[in-house]
Amino acid sequence: VVMYGGNHPKNKGKWYRRVHAYKEDYGDEYFDGQLFCRTLTPAEKKTAIQAIKGTYSGKVFFYNPYATTTAEIDSAEVNWTVTETDSLFQTNNLPVSIFANYVDDMNHKNILQAGGNVAFQTTVHPNNIERTSDKVYYLFSLKDDNSLATTIQHEGVPHSVTVNFANIIYFYDSHNVSRAYFPYADYWLNKFMLRLYVSSIVIDGFTYDIINSQKIKTFTFSGTK
Repeated sequence: VVMYGGNHPKNKGKWYRRVHAYKEDYGDEYFDGQLFCRTLTPAEKKTAIQAIKGTYSGKVFFYNPYATTTAEIDSAEVNWTVTETDSLFQTNNLPVSIFANYVDDMNHKNILQAGGNVAFQTTVHPNNIERTSDKVYYLFSLKDDNSLATTIQHEGVPHSVTVNFANIIYFYDSHNVSRAYFPYADYWLNKFMLRLYVSSIVIDGFTYDIINSQKIKTFTFSGTK
């Protein structure tokens, strides 16, 4: 789907992004006679993958939107690649320690902080191009069932850790209306962002049910070529 700038009827004066379009195509859509989106052609999808391929450096972020000081934002440096042939996003130096922000037990926090760097990969699928008056963003959906699993040695004892990411997440707006969001990536002028939502973290069989809690769920990669 190609996205065109315009005024959404419920959000006048702002650019409208159809989040559900990350997962599937809905055909042409109009509002006030203006075309908002159309299905990408195979050639356009190839162009999108060619644009995003490359090696990136940046950071992963745990960001608390309710924070009142920047001290409540945690980040770590990370590198990744995106390949053209299989649309693979891959990093080999994702720091497990950043997931300590999502758990409560101090022993579990210490285990995660001792985790070092691990590999993580997913595939990206070109779905949309979003256009504003002066910018064009390539938008990508991610494959379902993303997770990472590792074993961490802490104080001479091995600990199994699995981080699961959600395929879909629901937020409620100020009118108590549920809105669905999907994991996605976007790209603009060599700048890349990939956003995941933490569903659960399992440490030695103990599960933190993040998706059904009030905990922060977002997990974001952001960087440049």
